[in-house]
Amino acid sequence: MREDMNYFSNVIGEKTHILQLIKKLDLCLKLQMEQEVEYLSFKGGNVEPLNSNIHSQFQITIRGNAEYLAQLFRGECKLRQGVRWGYFTIEDAPFRDLLLLESIFYLARPISA
Repeated sequence: MREDMNYFSNVIGEKTHILQLIKKLDLCLKLQMEQEVEYLSFKGGNVEPLNSNIHSQFQITIRGNAEYLAQLFRGECKLRQGVRWGYFTIEDAPFRDLLLLESIFYLARPISA
């Protein structure tokens, strides 16, 4: 999972159109898999995975299977699609933040030929 999160962070840094969405965003995601918890921070135009022992207060929790969450980070699955199909659930997310996350994940996906 950590590799996919690092890949996602690097991709966002390379796509300036996404930076416009996150430059003023202050959000921390808690990603909860079966036996693992990871945190992803959006702050000051940066996206970075955080160590669980130094995380800030998270605002949104995404629970699900590690493989499906990895697919989300690789752009193989859309956020709302994964929720609809039962791959993961989202907690404590205002609708506006959910739409923003959907946009960020969608725009960060690799463009297929």
